[in-house]
Amino acid sequence: MKGALLSVAVVCLSLALCGAADEPPPGVAGGPAWPDTSSWPEAGEVAARWARWAIESGSYAALVERDAALAVRGVLEGPAGSDWEVAVAEALRRTGRDAEGERRLRERLAADEGDVRVRAALGEHLALLGRLDDAASVLAPLGAVDRNAMGRRADGEELLGCGRGLLRLGDLTGDAKHVKAAFEWAFPHARRAMPGDPRVPVAEARQLLAAGQRIDAREALREALEANAKCPEALYLLGRYEVALDARPGWEEARLAIALKHMGIDIGFADLLRPEPGEGGGDGAPFMSEEVFDPKPEDDRIVQEQVDAALALNPRSAAALSVAAAQKYLLGDEDAFQALSERAWAVDPTCGDMFYWLSERAANPRDLRPALAWARKCLERNPRHLRALLGAGLCCMNEGLEGEGHAFFTEAWRLYPFHVVAYNYLKLLDSYPEQFTVVETGHFRIRIRQRESDLVLPEAVRSLEGWYAELKERYGFEPELPVKVELFDDKQDFAVRTLGLPGAPYAGVCLGRVVTCQSAGALAFEGECWSETLYHELVHIFTTQMAAGRMSRWYAEGMSTWEERRRHGEWEWEENVDQKLSSRIELGMLDAPPLTEEFKQDPRFAYHHASLICEYIEFRFGVQGHVRILAEYAKGCGARTPMAEMLLAWTGRRDPDVIQTALGITLEDLDKGFREWVRGRLPEPGVLPILYPRNAIGPLREAYASGRSPDVGARLARALFQNGAKEEARTLAEPLVGRLLTAPVDVYVLLGHLAFDEDRFGEARERYERAFALGGKDFYATFSMGRMAEMEEQDEEAERWYRLAQERFPRSVYDPYHTYRALGKVYRRLGQSAKEREQTVRWLSISQGDLRTRRWLLPRLAAEGAHEEVVRYAREAMWVDPADFQVRRHLAEALRALARPGEAIEEHRRALSASRALPGEDVAREEGWVADLHLNLADLLLARGEGDDVAKAKESVDEALRIDWDNERARRLEVQVEERLARDGLAREGGGG
Repeated sequence: MKGALLSVAVVCLSLALCGAADEPPPGVAGGPAWPDTSSWPEAGEVAARWARWAIESGSYAALVERDAALAVRGVLEGPAGSDWEVAVAEALRRTGRDAEGERRLRERLAADEGDVRVRAALGEHLALLGRLDDAASVLAPLGAVDRNAMGRRADGEELLGCGRGLLRLGDLTGDAKHVKAAFEWAFPHARRAMPGDPRVPVAEARQLLAAGQRIDAREALREALEANAKCPEALYLLGRYEVALDARPGWEEARLAIALKHMGIDIGFADLLRPEPGEGGGDGAPFMSEEVFDPKPEDDRIVQEQVDAALALNPRSAAALSVAAAQKYLLGDEDAFQALSERAWAVDPTCGDMFYWLSERAANPRDLRPALAWARKCLERNPRHLRALLGAGLCCMNEGLEGEGHAFFTEAWRLYPFHVVAYNYLKLLDSYPEQFTVVETGHFRIRIRQRESDLVLPEAVRSLEGWYAELKERYGFEPELPVKVELFDDKQDFAVRTLGLPGAPYAGVCLGRVVTCQSAGALAFEGECWSETLYHELVHIFTTQMAAGRMSRWYAEGMSTWEERRRHGEWEWEENVDQKLSSRIELGMLDAPPLTEEFKQDPRFAYHHASLICEYIEFRFGVQGHVRILAEYAKGCGARTPMAEMLLAWTGRRDPDVIQTALGITLEDLDKGFREWVRGRLPEPGVLPILYPRNAIGPLREAYASGRSPDVGARLARALFQNGAKEEARTLAEPLVGRLLTAPVDVYVLLGHLAFDEDRFGEARERYERAFALGGKDFYATFSMGRMAEMEEQDEEAERWYRLAQERFPRSVYDPYHTYRALGKVYRRLGQSAKEREQTVRWLSISQGDLRTRRWLLPRLAAEGAHEEVVRYAREAMWVDPADFQVRRHLAEALRALARPGEAIEEHRRALSASRALPGEDVAREEGWVADLHLNLADLLLARGEGDDVAKAKESVDEALRIDWDNERARRLEVQVEERLARDGLAREGGGG
């Protein structure tokens, strides 16, 4: 969905600050020499090692450029060639060229189906792209490889790749034998073939930690660090999972990794301190954290213990001293901060890491200026500090300081050629003058790609200015002007602009003072609503500046989502949202405000939950309640440092005081009133079943085992069914039939669902009807009765059940429980067009992003002469795709029919502009409509007759004749235009005489 669905509390700085460590560029000291290309067969292994080094150092761009410049693919054969292809495919994926990387691997695998390392790499590539079924299919043959033959070849890279592939296959299939094979065969053989290579124990440690086997993982990590005390990925895993290791000289970084985690600094393994040149720097990609750091009382103690342990190992560790200094500043002890900083500078006068860590901690997604200030301080000490250069560049870009941002990225590129973040950013920024246009409106400065300026830009301007006026009036506030907005029609350009790397999993963000979103060109084909995202992020601009960037995360996202819902209710029209709300009320799990944990586990629901609290506040206290809350956040609370001030607000720790002061009630009163208000909005009891989380199964099992209560058994069966254990649910539920149950309906409904899932419709219908006879009103059972009738071609019966399902729960609009679509299909088959139209209109009244249904409706409205309705639904369709030719055509023709010539002329021109962007296969199909548009435009221009209208009309007629030389209407208009031009010419001659 949108950028709001992921936390950017830490990502906004850390993702660009991490990346490859401060490494020498390829071809210089610290990296392997590039082989002599005059003797490729002999140099193949050296080239393959160079490729692996490029991946480990994060020099993806270097590898891609080297691959493009050299014809190595047809020359490097055997293992070296496989290593090269695997490395290049990874570099392509990390630079946003997923399809090309996949193609390279598939071509290599097609040439040799037995190439294990390429097969493993392709499986991993597909899994990382989310194509899990494809990945499992590709990896499946690894489970049957000839292990004896592979063992005899003793190719360490192949064995390591096979082991990783088996682990991934085990994860995808749930089959433990693959994981066992990796640990008992592939990794031991790889270890013997590549003694001292830390990648083998690191691969083992990752799997062991994921499985909770910390003791074995610790031994694997110890082995990795014994091979390379600065192994970045091993250090990352130590910090991430807080694995305690021996106190051994040279291993102080392991302690600091844990300390940094408890300081709230989430970093990737590539970003741990600064490995020495040639030591590798990780994968160059950011560690994407969705978490909001919520400090606990023990965090300060743990940080101090870990720093003390690191300094005990090496009292002159500038890295440890810099972490200690940063922690003292966070605690408000500036004297200790200065003293520890001076100790670090005595060891290394260029050490700026204490400032860098503070810039990480200061990274507030709503105000990046403090983080930028700390990054600048770091660069004053060490102008070559790569992470600070990239972080400062990112901060500048998101605070609207583009010139300074470009300068920081340029310097990073000059010092560290081929660093992927610097490379990506500079490549994008250098494309701005030629490919993008910048438009200043009354309140906005909009950057958009030139090819979207005709169609998307007018809609963006109209929408933004309208929204701005609404928000300004509602909240009595005007943000800093102009508001900067950047729209990208390419997903990877958006990702690079936001993060410096491809693959951003959201559609829009508001960092600092800039709104950055994917436009219709990037989102329309997915059915995403670009204007919804744009509005969400614009609301952040208002609320952030009203609160001086200090509000809670739940309140920030809740306000933007509530404003979205105020415009269009689609967020709340999901059956699982209401079901989760009712379930959490019944289970005593609905809090106001939502807890940080909820944003981690179920972010979409957390956003909706937060928006409901904001709606409730407005219901009870009016808009001024929000104005007072935002003003109270802006005042601050006198925390010891600005960073502490921000953190207290962002994590919600100021909420009790803010709510009490702004609204005059306690947070507990708000919580209680909110729950009662939500309860009144939900369907009546029994319509939606309680949703049991997976972690409820254990306590329910224990309760049932202790008392064998039928009611507890029924709840346990429901929990098992909802979490995928259908057979166990059936075994438990069937004996409960006829027992003394408080809620026997639930058992019959559950057994009905089990029968329905297996197409045993007779049994399912019997179970459901028994439940209804006992007073049951379950929505899913009701809808399923309609589904069964529809599949049996009993449309009248299907209509009855779907109608009843819609009455019981009118807010279910997501497949497969979409009552409006289901009824629309039934009415279409029954020939009841008016009722079909009714269902469609009701659905579109709450669906902002359904372009397909609006396109279906427009010609039917036009045929009925409902031109005002055509204009309305066509304008709504622009929320998804302003470049859709058919939508533009219907809008233009409706405006012409409504005798609104000025608007009609502009829309005809835009429709023709949209026609020029049609893909080749659609041009012939649509050319009749295009000709009609040209002729309509000629008619309108002739009627207006201003300026060069007649000459433009002639151009339109000529275009229509080019499409269809025999078009009679075009011929008639041609004569009219020629006569008009002749008259105008004579009139000009007469006036001139």
